Amino acid sequence: MAAWHHLASSYGGGALKLYVDGSLWATASGTETIPSPDGTAFIGATARSERPIDPGLGQQWWPPIDGWIAEVRISAMDRYPNDFVPERRLASDSATIALWHLDEGSGDMARDSRPNRLNGAIVHAQWIPAPAR
Repeated sequence: MAAWHHLASSYGGGALKLYVDGSLWATASGTETIPSPDGTAFIGATARSERPIDPGLGQQWWPPIDGWIAEVRISAMDRYPNDFVPERRLASDSATIALWHLDEGSGDMARDSRPNRLNGAIVHAQWIPAPAR
């Protein structure tokens, strides 16, 4: 049976942190500024970068995850400086850049619930009922 997990990464205080179900799981030191490029962000898959992109072939991808993604939030702050209790449904606040609840159920667009309207394209994904969280 599939099990849901809350995954979160947070950057600040000299470290990039990975949390699983609200508990610190791994860290890497870092103090560099995170750039905000005008490029594509990938959720559930990543662009391949081991060779140049051939425009005739389209975007090259690493295989997507085999699982479900319920929600994604991007924040402009170190949201999780310590262990935390995961929210049942992610909420928006003044530090939220984008928040996708991914509960549209159909179509090819992930709608950003923030005023920024950073809507995203859903590519090669399926809308299927996920196990209860």
